Amino acid sequence: MKTLSLASLHFFNRTRTIMKTTPTRLVPSLISGRSKVAEDCRTPKASPPWMPSNHAPASWTAAVLCRFSLALLILLGVADSLSAQGTVPERLSFQGYMEDGSGTPLGQAAPANFEVAFRIFPTATGNTSLWTEKQTVTFDKGNYSVLLGQGTEVPPELYPTLSTVVMNANGNELYVETTVNISGTPAKILPRLRLLPTPYAFLASKSLTADRALNVNGSAIAVGSIPDNRLSANITSGAIADSRLSANVTGPVPDNRLSANVALRGAANTFTANQTFNGNVGIGTTTPGFPLTFANSLGDKLSLYGQSGNSFGFGIQNSLLQIHTDGAGSDVAFGSGSSAAMTETMRIKGNGNVGIGTTTPGAKLDVNGSIRSTSLTVNGPFTASSFDAATITANTVNGEKPPVTYTIPAGNLTLWRDVQIDTTALLGDADGGRIKVLLRHHQAREVRTLSYEFYAENDSANFGQATRYGWTISSHGTDRSFRLGSGTNNDRNDIAEGWGWFWIRNYRSGVAFGGNDQVAENAANRYKFWFMVPPQVSATVIIYDR
Repeated sequence: MKTLSLASLHFFNRTRTIMKTTPTRLVPSLISGRSKVAEDCRTPKASPPWMPSNHAPASWTAAVLCRFSLALLILLGVADSLSAQGTVPERLSFQGYMEDGSGTPLGQAAPANFEVAFRIFPTATGNTSLWTEKQTVTFDKGNYSVLLGQGTEVPPELYPTLSTVVMNANGNELYVETTVNISGTPAKILPRLRLLPTPYAFLASKSLTADRALNVNGSAIAVGSIPDNRLSANITSGAIADSRLSANVTGPVPDNRLSANVALRGAANTFTANQTFNGNVGIGTTTPGFPLTFANSLGDKLSLYGQSGNSFGFGIQNSLLQIHTDGAGSDVAFGSGSSAAMTETMRIKGNGNVGIGTTTPGAKLDVNGSIRSTSLTVNGPFTASSFDAATITANTVNGEKPPVTYTIPAGNLTLWRDVQIDTTALLGDADGGRIKVLLRHHQAREVRTLSYEFYAENDSANFGQATRYGWTISSHGTDRSFRLGSGTNNDRNDIAEGWGWFWIRNYRSGVAFGGNDQVAENAANRYKFWFMVPPQVSATVIIYDR
């Protein structure tokens, strides 16, 4: 079923207006009129005696007594009503009849196109346009018909949907203003024309849907839940005042009358979408002081995996934060990345072993890599399967620096061989150190061991001189003095030697490399010695701090 919505809008001149009745071709049997205005602001012709006289406010006169001004007599707003299941189109049928200032209908000889701007105002005069668009309109013997909402916007003027304009008016009056562009000159048609409803539009008081309704009859609320998207954004949190409830509503609203999307305080709820909380959330407390706050009670606080009993989670006991797994066979790991692709850096086994750089620690602390410490205290025996002081950055072990080991392997036993040993860190301090020598004679099949106590003047005792004076005392009671750091031939010395099996010198012997003896090491290398063995002998030299 279709209904015809007619908004009849008349405009009047202060002078007498010539009216004639003509049928409108687009809307049969509706009355159409026209107003003639003298061109070049001339006095209009007198109206025939059979037409009534109409008078308009003085403010209309200037608007209608301009060159190329047009007279718009009737605005017909025709809206097709849709079925209850349809969608209201954003269009408004707008029809009328226009003549130019000489009384000639636009498009008299042949249909002609003119640019027309349509504006909707909340008042008959003044104010700001609520909606503006322009269209190219075809006039045929003065008649035209357009669909408002089908044109283009006129920036920067407003151009919302027509339904928004009408609904925001909340029943207040709306007026249409028309401006026609003739030969580049815009002619504004005044007065603005008031929009009137078609008779059947009064059925809106019994709207089948309550969206944007001002007054809702109780019978219009159907049985069932109101979807969330039908609720106004103006509904805030908290109780609804009694004065806002229907007189037919008494007592609490039963849970079964609420939407499934309404969370219940006294029942379990399932949330299937993201939830945003702008304040603090309390679990077991009504006064949360942090984004997530638990009650001040001891015990399990958060389970990451496990519904009851042992679990992966967090707990609190007296002065103790607990991070726990579900059993001794589970570990706690630290790292970077994500759960599915984590780069592990440290692991605490269920048995208490800690691994850094290893996922299978075999001791209480198992480190795969370097350790740096300003102090290391060992209570009990110190055992190492391999010990290379060159890779240890700790200053001392029980107050002493770790030893350094050098070797001359068997290799080619037919040659003299040597190795430079750097004792700067161990022997060059104020208290000296020890040199332990282990020798193997592969031809004689003998092993010999001896050690030396090493002493040298430190900087303060030596008055800051570049050279040093030192001596060694062997485990066999032999002592030897020497000078270090001269960098000349004059101070080439044997620091230690024994049985013709080895020599420790402050210079390199030519026999070890097939050349001439070199000069003594200079001041910068004064604690760098050369350890040399003859053919058939291999050796291990260990340098100890005192």
